[in-house]
Amino acid sequence: MALDVDDLAEFLNVTFKDTEVDGQVVPDPRRRELAEHLEAAVATVEARTGPVWQREVSYTVRSINGLLVLPATHLTEIAMVLGPAGEVGMDTFIPGHVDKHSGLIYLPAGNPEGPYVVTVTAGEENPPADLVRAVLYVAGHLWESQRGRSQRPGVLGEDRTGGAPAWAIPYTAQTLMEPYLLPLDARSA
Repeated sequence: MALDVDDLAEFLNVTFKDTEVDGQVVPDPRRRELAEHLEAAVATVEARTGPVWQREVSYTVRSINGLLVLPATHLTEIAMVLGPAGEVGMDTFIPGHVDKHSGLIYLPAGNPEGPYVVTVTAGEENPPADLVRAVLYVAGHLWESQRGRSQRPGVLGEDRTGGAPAWAIPYTAQTLMEPYLLPLDARSA
């Protein structure tokens, strides 16, 4: 089950107050704002860990000496590998040359170097609780820093309330993501 805006609102102790104008319900504008923060948080976590929730994803990667390094691990299925010479038949792969756990694919001999589009199913139907929590912490941090709620004593003279001068992933979220981080070369693919 993916997170939704109501899950994030509960995590942040935010209560929505929809209003009524001319007989029509106008949603609390914070609902849209939280949805944007949640979407950005999922993208932030997935850029470091690969997909959190299970779905089909296509990646364009370059082969290096017959090796494709995908920016995702724990693949459940490889649906298609399309290279410069066309589709690479899944039946041509040597057993053991597709490592779904690490996201590595060793191409069969004779496939040219170049860009490949690989379509896979990645992520978890029920992702680990610590990754879900990391998404919530990142979304919460975005919410707090954008709304200017953080107290920063001594900045700009007297104690003032203001947004952070720069954005960084909260340490707690980073720690929760640690066991799932992709290798650096896969993250830059």
